[in-house]
Formats: sequence, structure tokens, C-alpha cells
Amino acid sequence: MQRGFHYNILSPDALDVVVVIRHFVDLTSQHMAICSLSPQHNAQLPRISFMETTTKTVLWSRTEVAARILKGDTLIVYRGHLLSIPSKWLNAHPGGTLALLHFVGRDATDEIEANHQDATVALVSKYSVGRVELTDGVWEPFLPPIAAGWTRRRDTTTGEMRWYKDAEKLVTVAEPGSTPSVLLVERHAPRTESISPLYSCIQPPASKLSLKQQVRQSMAYRELHKRIRDAGLYNTRYITGYGPELLRYASLATISAYAYVRGYFITSAIFLGLVWHQLSFTAHDLGHMGVTHVWVLDRIMATIVANFIGGLSIGWWVHNHNVHHLVTNHPSHDPDIEYLPFFAITPTFLKSLWSSYYKRSFRFDFVAKMMLQVQHKLLYVIMLFARFNLYINSYIFLYKNYFDTKRAKGGDWAWKFEIIGILSFWAWYGRVLYGCGSWKMALLYLVVSHVATNGFNDQGRLTIVGTWQSKPGEVASAVAYAIKDVGYRHIDCAWAYGNEKEVGEGIRASGVPRAEIFVTSKLWGTYHNRVEECLDETLANLGTDYLDLYLVHWPVPLNPKGSHPVFPLLPNGKRDVYHEWKLSDTWKQMEEMVKKGKVKSIGVSNFSEAKLEEILPTAEITPVLEIHVYNPQHKLLDYLKSKNIVPQAYSPLGSTNSPLLTDEAITSLASKHSLQPSDVLLGYLVAKGSVALPKSVTPARIQTNFTGALAAAEKLDAADIKELDGLAASGKQKRFITPPWPVDLGFDNWPPLV
Repeated sequence: MQRGFHYNILSPDALDVVVVIRHFVDLTSQHMAICSLSPQHNAQLPRISFMETTTKTVLWSRTEVAARILKGDTLIVYRGHLLSIPSKWLNAHPGGTLALLHFVGRDATDEIEANHQDATVALVSKYSVGRVELTDGVWEPFLPPIAAGWTRRRDTTTGEMRWYKDAEKLVTVAEPGSTPSVLLVERHAPRTESISPLYSCIQPPASKLSLKQQVRQSMAYRELHKRIRDAGLYNTRYITGYGPELLRYASLATISAYAYVRGYFITSAIFLGLVWHQLSFTAHDLGHMGVTHVWVLDRIMATIVANFIGGLSIGWWVHNHNVHHLVTNHPSHDPDIEYLPFFAITPTFLKSLWSSYYKRSFRFDFVAKMMLQVQHKLLYVIMLFARFNLYINSYIFLYKNYFDTKRAKGGDWAWKFEIIGILSFWAWYGRVLYGCGSWKMALLYLVVSHVATNGFNDQGRLTIVGTWQSKPGEVASAVAYAIKDVGYRHIDCAWAYGNEKEVGEGIRASGVPRAEIFVTSKLWGTYHNRVEECLDETLANLGTDYLDLYLVHWPVPLNPKGSHPVFPLLPNGKRDVYHEWKLSDTWKQMEEMVKKGKVKSIGVSNFSEAKLEEILPTAEITPVLEIHVYNPQHKLLDYLKSKNIVPQAYSPLGSTNSPLLTDEAITSLASKHSLQPSDVLLGYLVAKGSVALPKSVTPARIQTNFTGALAAAEKLDAADIKELDGLAASGKQKRFITPPWPVDLGFDNWPPLV
């Protein structure tokens, strides 16, 4: 982190240091916005309270704000006030138009204050047109029109600004229990058709995080941000920070020049590529005003580094990266992750998404399908020549920017200075190529210098390879370790998890005979009327000819011919449930699998007593339930016991970021018995006769889960069990896995239907 702390409060890259929490909450999902806070919350902000100086007292309701947005106004909430951004400033905003459009109808307090100096923030008050009505001190955000596929353009006939629908909105859910995401897909109707959005268009889907939870995330970010500011970590260290950097750049450049003069052209090309590679980091800091924190000075130096020395447009890079930092990793809006047809860093891109940045669709066509099958093999090859793509993007941006509205800063000279820089680059670099003596050596110098630039770029590799659900080999190695080294003999997986092939690899790599391992998998909702088809896929993926236990994953049949093979959705964004199909018919097909010898036992998962009663008259089952101290389900367990059914508990430690491991009662018992909190949670279930199914890919945790659960089951006494039994009733009742199924599952503590 030596250089990461050079960023000033102006810099969007300050978000790289302090906004990890913010990215989780709202930057990757457009509909989740950090909320405007009540006065007592705003008092904690480490900023100037400019609103005390304004006299505007108009109170805007949420409905009134929506009406103005639908009429075309650019309205943003800041510290409980409503900012109306005029079209002239929207087009002249130094951070770019998209930086504002992505926060229409949302609270942008954190973003505004993280990316501007105090003097700039003080000027924001002139855009205030009043205050907004808050719900329990919180602003409930809208979905920005641009995030729903709507943009405003000037009518070529009348000259008036009108709404145009560029793309269709697609609401998806990555996995059960996760927050829905709003993606954009290409609209097949002509984009020249002028229509107007409706109120429903800017309504965000239900978020898994309540507004109050988002407030807590925001306050945690602000506290961390304040601590970093107070510690002076945004202040640039010119001597100790950039001094060594400049020495390294000079050394690499000197070696390249010396080798060139001596005729060692390949060596010279390699070190020139390294110079370009290293300078990109300084260009990054300068582009985000992270060095002197004075826009003019940083932009001049950035242009010298990027344009004159590197041949790239710093203006393009800043424009691109500003959007990247505000809608980080959003597949439809972040240009830094839109790589089709060459790469897809998430299966989401297989939907042929529309890009609000590039204004075009990234189609999952024949070429993309062919390329993605070998993307892991072509990654290094393509990345070696990626710099040529940067030239193309830079020059297209500069061409378009010639006709664009001049920005408030640098509008008169910045573009011209960039053009001079690009021309100067090709003048000196062209002279270098000419001096190589022959066209073959010049071509080789051109290729090597550019290959060296990207051949050492780990960031691109990590982005592509490391953002799938599991890294290659991670699941397989974890399964193999759990079986071979720890002694696990029960492996729980599912078709919907998408990693059954790696589970099978891990089982085989363990060296333990298949007959000694109990393997469970699950039938997914879109296969309720095709049980054998789903089972055959699972068996092929696992590389086995039978399962020990096959479960119905959820008591919710989904439309097998719907819009998506995993999560089919209706036009209103709700799950497309196959209401005509009966669970009893699913169960009949499950029983056939036993008769055919493809599974030894069958059961169900996530079934309530009411759902169990639909199939119990004809079957003996082994249910799998979400059971932990916050969701003990005592009544259901008593019912299962009366039917001689053995319960299995998934999520015994809660889900990601759950509070179970830090609960005071649990940590107290752990201290009492010299255990870890996770030991107490697992041992509690074992002591009560449930089968616990903890999940981990970390060898150390796999080992401690196994030994710790057994130790805790022996040490926990009757009083301890009674205390844990009562945690939920004391006001801590909570489920962590609650997918938005639009049907009543029959559980007492399930969230209301939406």
C-alpha cells in the first residue's frame, strides 16, 4: 500500500482505499443507494455543513421528486437536500455526464464528499431547490433512468430534449437469497422512437438490505474515511513516495536508451515497455488528482506521461475510470469489465448485455461462444496486445470529444494539449522505429515493446481469472483435503451451485474409494418435471453412477421454458413459478430414480411442515433445513422427530457476514469451554442430533470445523444447550437464506411476499 495512500480526497481512487464497504452496499447494484440521513446522522459527517447557509425550505415528497425526474430533471439527493443539476452543468461537469446520471434519484452524499475538495463541496448549495421527505430519517432511492435503459437526447427535428429507451431492464438474482440486480439488454424496437418512462420504470427491486442496514454501512464507511483523512494518509509524500518511483522510471528509460544506441534493439524494446507499464500507475494517480491535488498541475503532468510518453489519451482514461469507480463491477455500466467477445468475467455477460457507457450491446454471438470456451487459454495471448486496443479507444474518444461540450475545467486547452501529445509521441516513437535499420526489426521492436507493457500486468489477469464463483481448482482441492486429510465422508453439493465437476475431481483426487463417501446433490426448480434429466447431468458432472442422497432443493417448481435456465423471471421481475406442477408429481419421479438405482435415498430441502404434508403420505424423507441458534425451528424439529426423520442443517454458521460468530452469548460459551465460536455453533447442532453441513474451501477451517464440532458436542452441558435454545426467542430470530420466492412456503418466520 506504499503508493495507494497518495490519493487525495478529490480522487475517486480514494474509494479504492476506504470504500470497500460501499462497493458491497450500492456501487455494484444500481438500485441500492446509501441513504440520506437524518440531521443527527449528518452531524457526524467530516465535512462543511453548507446547508445551514441556504434559505430554501421547500419540502419535496418522493412522489414529487419522481415526477420531476420523469419529466427530465436531473435530481440528486445530498445531505437531505434536493439538488437540481441544470443541463449546461450536466454537460460541462468535469467528472463527466455519466457520473451524475448514475445518481439521479439517489443519495450521493458519500460520493460527492469523497470526490471533491471542501471548497468545491461548499459550492454545491447553489443547486439546492429544497429538502426531501425522509422515511425514518432515510431517503428511499429510485433507480436512475440510465440504469433502467433510458436516456435523454435532442430531437433532430424539433431540437427539443426527449426521452429515448435504449435498452430493456432485466432483473436477475445471482443466487438464492441474494439481492436482485438490474441489468440491461438490447431493445429490439428502434432507438429513434421517442417515448416517456413511467413511474414503475424507476422503482428499484426489493433489496436484501433494509434502508437502516444501508445507513449503518454508510456510517461505517464515513468513520473509516474520517480516520484516514485525520491520519493524513491522503497527503502525497513527494520524496519518500514518488522519489523512488522516479528513480525506477529513469533507470528503465536509461537502460532502454543505452541498449538502443548500442544496437540491442530487443533489449531496448523490453525496457521501453517496462517504462510504459510503470508510468501507467503514475498516470492513474495524476488523472485522479492524487498527486498535487491541483487539477491544472495534475492534468498537465498526466498528459505528459500518458499522451507524450505513452501515446494514450489521459482524458479517455479519466472519463472511463470515473464511471468505473462509481458503478464498480456492474456488468451493464462499468466499462472496465466489458470484454466480450474475448472474455466474460461472470456468466451474467452471456445474456448479451447492453452497455450504458459504450451505447451498444455486447452480444453473446457465435464468435463470443467460440472465444469464451478457450478464454482461459487465450488470456495471456490477447493481453499481450491489449495496448493496441487502448490506442483505438483513446483516439475514438479524442475524435468524439472534439464535437462534445467543453468541460468546465480545461475546456479551452486540455484537448489541444492532448492532441499535441499524441502527435509528439508518434513523432519520437516513429523515429525510434525508423532507426532500427530494417522494417522487420522495426516491426519486431513495435511488437516486443507493446508485449512487454502488458506481459507483466497482473491486474488484468486477476480480474479475468479470479472473479468467477470459485477459482480454478479451489473447490476440487478443498474437497480432496476434507476427505483425505481431515476425514470428512459426507459431501453436500447441488446442480445450482455450478461446481459439481470440481467436486467430482476432488473426490477422485482424494484417493478414498467412492463407496466410503456419502454424496448428496439436489434437484433444481426448473427440472421438477424432468427429474431424471437433472440427475443425469449431476451424475455426469460428478463422474459417478449413483448418489447416496438426492434432494428437492426448494419446494418451488420453476417454469422449465422460462426466460432463464436457472432463475426464469416474469416481465415484472418476479420469479416465474410453475404453479400448475404439483410437488407430489415431483416426488413420484424422485422415487423412480431410486427404483432405477441412480440414487440410494431421496429427500427434500427447505420444506416446511405444510410442504412436507404434501408428500409425506407416500414417502420417507430426510429433510435439509436452515438450522442455527438464531433459527432453531424447534416446532419443526419436534414434528420431524415424530416422523422418525433425521434433520440436516445447512448454514449452521449463518451466511456471509452473519452475526452468529460475534454473538455475546456464543463467544461467552466459547471462552468458558476454551472453544471457538464456530465450534459452539456446530457442536450445538451435533448435540441435538442434527447433521451439520458447514461449508468451507479453506483447509484450516475444514480441519477445525471437524475437530471443533466434536469437542464442543462433548463439552456443552444441558444448561449451555438451554441457553442456546433460547437465543432466537430473546429477539434474535433470523433467517439468512430467504430467496424472493413469490409463493408461501409455510414457514412462520419467512419475509412477507413481494
